[in-house]
Amino acid sequence: MMKSKLVFIASLMLFLGMLSIHASVVLSSDGNGAAYNVTIVTDNAPDMTDLEHYLWSITSQFDKPQDKAINIWRWSQRLRKQTSNPVEDGALVIDPMLLFNSYGHCNCGIVSGLNNTFWLNMGWKAHYVQLGDHTVCETSWDGGNNWHMFDASMSIYVFNEKGEVASTREIEQNPNLYLKNFAPECGTNPVNDVNDHQGWRCAADRPVLYKRSLANGVDSFLPPNDIQEFNLLTRWGQPYVLNLRPCENYTRYFKRLDEPQPDAHFYRPLPNGTDAEKEHGHGNFRANGVWEFAPDLKDSTVKDLVYSESGLSWEQHADLPAIHPKQGDAPGVVIFKINAANVVTSARIRINGTRSKKSDAMTLSVSRDGGINWIQTWTAAKTGKIDLEEITLSDAVAGVTQYLVKIKMKSDDPTGIGLDALVIKTITQLNRPALPKLTRGVNRVQAKIGRPVETLFLRPALQDGRYKKTIFAEDNIEVEPKPGFYKATLRPKEKGRPAYVTWKVETPKPINDFSYGGNVTVYNGGQRVALLHSWDGETFTKDFEQTDDSMPRDHMVWLDVKSSNIPTGATTIFLRYEFDGAIGYGAPGIQSAAFCVRREPRQTAFAPLEVTYCWTEHRKTGDVTRTHTELVTSLKHEYCINVGGYRDPTMQWVRLNLQGYGLDRPIRYGYNDGEDVGSKDEPAWERYQWGTNLALHKPYHLDGSQSKRNPDSDHDLTDGIVAPPDDYVSEKYMPTNVMFDKDVSPVVTLDLEEPQTVSAMRVYAGQPEVKPIEGYRFAYPDRIDVEISTDGRSWIQAGYAEHDQVFNPPADFVPWEHDDDPQFASLPAGGRLHYGYRVIFDKPLKARYIRVTCACRPEWGVLLSEVQVFDQVTVDSNFPPLVVLPNIQTEE
Repeated sequence: MMKSKLVFIASLMLFLGMLSIHASVVLSSDGNGAAYNVTIVTDNAPDMTDLEHYLWSITSQFDKPQDKAINIWRWSQRLRKQTSNPVEDGALVIDPMLLFNSYGHCNCGIVSGLNNTFWLNMGWKAHYVQLGDHTVCETSWDGGNNWHMFDASMSIYVFNEKGEVASTREIEQNPNLYLKNFAPECGTNPVNDVNDHQGWRCAADRPVLYKRSLANGVDSFLPPNDIQEFNLLTRWGQPYVLNLRPCENYTRYFKRLDEPQPDAHFYRPLPNGTDAEKEHGHGNFRANGVWEFAPDLKDSTVKDLVYSESGLSWEQHADLPAIHPKQGDAPGVVIFKINAANVVTSARIRINGTRSKKSDAMTLSVSRDGGINWIQTWTAAKTGKIDLEEITLSDAVAGVTQYLVKIKMKSDDPTGIGLDALVIKTITQLNRPALPKLTRGVNRVQAKIGRPVETLFLRPALQDGRYKKTIFAEDNIEVEPKPGFYKATLRPKEKGRPAYVTWKVETPKPINDFSYGGNVTVYNGGQRVALLHSWDGETFTKDFEQTDDSMPRDHMVWLDVKSSNIPTGATTIFLRYEFDGAIGYGAPGIQSAAFCVRREPRQTAFAPLEVTYCWTEHRKTGDVTRTHTELVTSLKHEYCINVGGYRDPTMQWVRLNLQGYGLDRPIRYGYNDGEDVGSKDEPAWERYQWGTNLALHKPYHLDGSQSKRNPDSDHDLTDGIVAPPDDYVSEKYMPTNVMFDKDVSPVVTLDLEEPQTVSAMRVYAGQPEVKPIEGYRFAYPDRIDVEISTDGRSWIQAGYAEHDQVFNPPADFVPWEHDDDPQFASLPAGGRLHYGYRVIFDKPLKARYIRVTCACRPEWGVLLSEVQVFDQVTVDSNFPPLVVLPNIQTEE
């Protein structure tokens, strides 16, 4: 990646960014502005704002479609864990931006659908493929002439004889493609037949425990396999919306806030009620955010922060409530909106106010569907001062990314009841791998402010008759009792007349533009599905219609309607889904519906934004926790944060707030300790291509006391079998490992049997024990020294590798499923349980004998898996980064 080369460019961009103000937004001069549609990204994680930005950030650096597709696969590996699927309101969460931002877990079927969404949005074709016991997907970037299989659950793709990613049918016809020709980043140890279980898909979850061998994998491709044309499991449309007003701040933590014991207020449960991190031993993807909303009700400008209000007095008097009804014969109502960005798990509301008499009424209600339905969650029960009354919200708000809070007050004496203070603290669930993290060295950070619009997004539940809770009107509707991706969920009940459902969306300010859509099903010619909108509920405009039976049956439609087609001042829109032509199983209809309505906010001026990062650097002298705060005064702003240490930092949190709000004063911009460590700890970004392994099946001599648990049995270190990463090590499952006792530094002396030219080595080691087993615990060698000799008597130093190289893997390294799991944090190299150390000689050398000394770490044993010697190695320093950021001024 070589980020250090970008420091000057980033500094120039920063200067230019300070000069740029978008023409449609003015900079607030009185501190009463806001920041809408905020994006904070670094060059270490994709831009998770929406599909367009996500795909651009992970594909634009590659020229060839195949390379683009491979990097899409890589990020689907990194951003989700293999567990059960998230479900909200009875429906699977399969919108990729929602799942990647907030959940980060799903099984093979859903991640195949996510990748199909990416293929389609790249302009390619897609297939959903049901294997015998597993699900994968395929894409074609040449119009369907050639197909390419990607398995994002079992972590593999393979090449055909032409060097192209192979298709399902090609693997069926030639299983050796899977066994021998997998991508180097996907596995180890090519094997000869399906009876050989010593080749591993290296990035799969717990490869030993769950038998993720190549042989197990190719069994899934035994014909017949169903390459499905009739469904793709695609769904999209939900953006990541982060808006900040003066009374708000949002802190995204890179860890769970319910440690050590899971608390249901901090996570979205699986359908069985359990925490997804309890499955498969995962503990490394769930994190939490805290969204704080505390408007100063005594400030005269607070009216600009409400969603809507009616019947209220906003006059400020010291002896009266800050907000109270205007008249005694009518209630006063105020509604606030919480834009939580990520999925909500719970909320706490604290209220200060006054209720003078028992006949006075004050209630609090919440809406999770944009005000269509309200759930009353609190009623004032005592008279006098209401002092920090606390209301805990769980199911009423959990599972959505935005909700409304309504406070209604009524009294025959309007000054005898009212609200003085309100604090809402919302807990959100985050997918930790998707957060905009920092790494060692130079980190480019971009802060961008979008259009000043408020966004209302709604994906109403349809199944089990739940659609009735949100619709405005319906006619002739039948609900499929067992929904699927190959049949309509809502369809006509009676033949001969159209069926429709209509949703009504109301906003307190004029609508700027909107998008809507869903999955539509048309089985036969003569059937029809149409999407329409109306501004009066009577005259509808058709935006989409399908009348043919083209596949798939879950065709995803997403329509953008621009502001030029919207009547001036319109605050209400009707969205209709209409279908007719048949009834029963093969009837037309819809499987999902979603709406994204954008409106004018009350406050359009932009106020400066503060972005604070907190991380812990791991230095040789000890850990140091540091912060960096940046003041963002333009709509496009780029800067750099330099991070030191011998490994990537432990990220703590990133916080966003408008300037001067929510922080202890005084604030120091820049680094809290005033130290800029520069780019000295920037790791190399290189890929390696290895030549012929000259040590394969060659004899060797071992010096050092071996563990009885796994001694060298049959030339394990040159048998060509590299053990996979796993925390369970035994002779039964890992016969190729060789273990050495505590404080023993083993020496391996190889005999190549004749002098040969050697250029490099790889030494595979491991650290599988979290807790000592039978008194043994193993860590990577403190140092690996390589010496060579032509006669076995005189030796010269050829190269070495130090322990910390484990933190600087090759650029195309695919981490193990549990690579960054906190359960391994106590190990010297964390969750990186298996690694191939590289020793590259300064120049090719002639040698027959190779001596490898693995110096142990004090109080630790050593575990070795394989020792390889190569005749040549190619180092590629131009491998594209896995993520790119645009030129922030031109967005290119």
